[in-house]
Amino acid sequence: IFAISSFVWYLMQFMKPVGTANFAVGFEIDLQGYATKEFISSFTGSVLAILCMSFPYPITALSRATDSAKTVVPALNTAWTGLTNFACTAKKEDMNDFELCKIKRSLNQISSTVRTISGNVDTAWWECLGLGKMQRQRVMLRKMEALLSELYDRLLAVFCICVRDQSPSEMMGKVKPNIDAVIAEGSAALNLGLTALAAGVVSEEMALALSQGAARSRQATLDLTDKFRSVKSQSRKA
Repeated sequence: IFAISSFVWYLMQFMKPVGTANFAVGFEIDLQGYATKEFISSFTGSVLAILCMSFPYPITALSRATDSAKTVVPALNTAWTGLTNFACTAKKEDMNDFELCKIKRSLNQISSTVRTISGNVDTAWWECLGLGKMQRQRVMLRKMEALLSELYDRLLAVFCICVRDQSPSEMMGKVKPNIDAVIAEGSAALNLGLTALAAGVVSEEMALALSQGAARSRQATLDLTDKFRSVKSQSRKA
């Protein structure tokens, strides 16, 4: 950046047939010249900036994206659990503004954090040039960011419905154990994904664990659907 901003002036001085004071011309190198001093200053400042970013540990876009993903996963679990307790409560007084504020806080945290992942993943390409472990982590983070964004959208939609109704439901209370099971299995699967992300590679054991976790999540979702339909059918008959 510094060289580009000064290039045209240095080029003009280079082409002058007669040199000026403190400015070498042609292919001479003058350690006391303006250009050489500016180059040394720029080079030294750039090296110091890199050292400050690397010690005591490197500050990279990839690490920031990874930290964001690690923050969002427990926040999602907390938000889903709080929303479940809010929607499935049996008492009207338990559906108060304090509980709503806690859920809103989790939603705001998830929204602001998820948005940063994509940009940091794009920037991280320059840290690995599309090679090695960091590139594999970038690919994993890209897919995880899409999943986390989708989960946030679903969470927000359910939250809006619960806030609109805001009334105790006996039917929701009956399916609460199944909802808790879906949240637990989904959270466990996401944590397995974070473990694979940290390793930068999916081993056969990890692939099997992820496959089994996804299967358990799908089964818990099917059980919830069946339970909801059963309870709904019984409420209509009653």
